Amino acid sequence: MIILDPDLDPESPRGRRPVRGGSNRAPKAIVAKRSGASAAKLDPKINPREIQLPTARTLSRFLSAAQTAVRLKGQVTVLLTTDEAIRKLNRQFRGKNKATDVLSFPAEGVGAQGLAGDLAISVTTAMGQAAEQGHSLSTEIKVLVLHGLLHLAGYDHEIDEGKMARRERKLREMLKLPQGLIERAVQPKRAATRGAGKHSAGAKAQLSSGVGNVRAKARTLRGAKAQLSSGVGNVRAKARTLRGAKAQLSSGAGNVRAKARTLRGAKAQLSSGVGNVRAKARTLRGAKAQLSLDTRAVRLKPHPFKTVLKTRPAAKAKRR
Repeated sequence: MIILDPDLDPESPRGRRPVRGGSNRAPKAIVAKRSGASAAKLDPKINPREIQLPTARTLSRFLSAAQTAVRLKGQVTVLLTTDEAIRKLNRQFRGKNKATDVLSFPAEGVGAQGLAGDLAISVTTAMGQAAEQGHSLSTEIKVLVLHGLLHLAGYDHEIDEGKMARRERKLREMLKLPQGLIERAVQPKRAATRGAGKHSAGAKAQLSSGVGNVRAKARTLRGAKAQLSSGVGNVRAKARTLRGAKAQLSSGAGNVRAKARTLRGAKAQLSSGVGNVRAKARTLRGAKAQLSLDTRAVRLKPHPFKTVLKTRPAAKAKRR
């Protein structure tokens, strides 16, 4: 169901009644009032048809098609209102005292059966955004309706890590709509780029130059980092070499000490052997001296056979 705020229709102070899709009571298209800050953004040469509100029947048909695409069941009511009215709603329900383009109110609680929720769209803000994006007010309202329906379906682009943005992009292509609200937040606006002119080109050139300088410095830093890494690697290799040399030196010193101990042991054994040889030599000299004495003693004693020979002839004489 589409509801038109009476303040948007200058011809009817009491406004028009809500119109459901397909009803023969759909009002004719009217030109919305331009008021507030959004009015200042509009080009005075703009075609009045581009700020003409679509009929309730047109919006109802689009609402039905969009609901089917979003797969949102239940009745949706769309209020087309002013900046002042939507600012009050924003302050009351979200605590933000400022106008916005679209607010979504999901149906909850008792009596919500068969209802999906309500949408409030500021036509005043939509007019300014339509002028910035270069399309008609009717197209901008359709973009806002699709965005609001996704919120009623449970999507939230502030916390879903791009899920709503991807879904909205796909549905816009299906419904043949231009750039959506989420994409506008991350891409430069068309109106801002139009007025940039030569300043924009100069800024772009400076930016490119700055980016080039940053890249050059990054390459220099990477080269310095590579050299530093290489130097660190060389230092580590030398440290390993020194540790190896130290280990070898320690091992060599240990070997020298072991050999010194071996030599000292051999020297001790040699000294002991020399002592033994000297002792044996002394023993031999003593034995030799004793032998010499014994030999002289033997020479001095008379031989027993010689005595016998001397005494035998006397015996023979006695026998005679």
